Amino acid sequence: TMALVEAGAHEAAMVALASPGAAERHDLCDQCLWLLGNIAGDGDVALRDALFAAGVMEALGLLFMQMPAFSWSVQERAQVLRTLTWLMGSLCRGIPAPALADVECCFDYFAQVLMGSDDAQMLHEALWGLCYLMEGASNEEDCSARAERILSIDFGEGEARDPAEPHPLLSQVVCFARRAAQDLRSPLRVPALRLLGLLVATTVPEVTDAAVASGAVQAFRLVLRDAKASDAVRRDAAWALSNIAAGTKDQAVAVLSDAAASDALFAVVEQGASHAVRRESAWAVVALATQLGFEAQGAVALDARRVLALATAMLRDDRGEAALQRALLDAAELVLRHGDGVARAQGLKANPMVRLGEEVGLLDELEELLRGSEPGLQRKAQLLTTRFGAGPENRLPDKGGSFGSKTPQNAAWGTPSAISGGSPTRRVAYRFGA
Repeated sequence: TMALVEAGAHEAAMVALASPGAAERHDLCDQCLWLLGNIAGDGDVALRDALFAAGVMEALGLLFMQMPAFSWSVQERAQVLRTLTWLMGSLCRGIPAPALADVECCFDYFAQVLMGSDDAQMLHEALWGLCYLMEGASNEEDCSARAERILSIDFGEGEARDPAEPHPLLSQVVCFARRAAQDLRSPLRVPALRLLGLLVATTVPEVTDAAVASGAVQAFRLVLRDAKASDAVRRDAAWALSNIAAGTKDQAVAVLSDAAASDALFAVVEQGASHAVRRESAWAVVALATQLGFEAQGAVALDARRVLALATAMLRDDRGEAALQRALLDAAELVLRHGDGVARAQGLKANPMVRLGEEVGLLDELEELLRGSEPGLQRKAQLLTTRFGAGPENRLPDKGGSFGSKTPQNAAWGTPSAISGGSPTRRVAYRFGA
């Protein structure tokens, strides 16, 4: 490939695309685009960058603008557009990623494809193209800027959009994800979900708000509940839901308010899904408990009993990750403190959540942590055992509540991460089955 580039094959292809003969030879254009696409996707980013240096984006833009006037049949035009879309996606790939200035126009092109085409291959390439653009961000700020760039794409409506209203492009992406859920052979499911996951992983609340308003929670929920989906896809659906739950309070309420979504997060732990899926679901539930507590949020409330059972089960199953164990202990503390309030409000002699903790085995797990965990977890386990262990000294506390007024600390969302406070950052290729 390098020998072809050194001989000027890429420049010759661009000249052919701009020649008068292109209007009559769709096959010539298609072959030239294939040549450029193979160079761009060779794996050596120096070859890709040589295309940018030779003006490939200008050549492709000219071809795209001239195509409506060409005397090609519908089938011929569709074939060239498929190859063009594949080439554009290949130009957006690579490590290091291309400079944003070189691929800026691709945002608009991929959006046009998603909004205006029903060709499965083009849609597949366009969805991956937007994923590559998002994954090419050099840092968190750049990632957020790229997400906002997607939201800013104008489809000719001429008016500023209400952030609470569904975003046209994101609604279309959600539609692809949900439609693909009904057809397991569809190639659109993974890139559609991956793009939505990348968007809710940013730290810009408006981006996640737009995704939620466009139906992202429902899309992730369908995948999480789908026992036929791969573990990798279900794992990352749960991870995306944890991103949303760990965002703003309204975003957490959106997850809780979708009864099927919140139920699915519990069900995958209770019904023995794979460890990876259970782990990410546990992070999402912990985020909901931390954000919302157990008071009613409109017509819904998080089930404290179910949270305590989940926290206990995951403490038993996941002894290898200190951050998750600490988060689970914090969630358990929130439930037990909630039980203090219930006992006080109902005039009970004892905290009902302590009794539940005994039934589900929480005290056993605390004792296990006391014997063999890191010092920070041992201290937390000792604190919970001392305050909420079995015995009369752990009945309803004196006025003022348990543990004074200290708010439980959660190391997992003490610092920003790629998922805005959920499980620790993973490499991009770990998302949605990659």
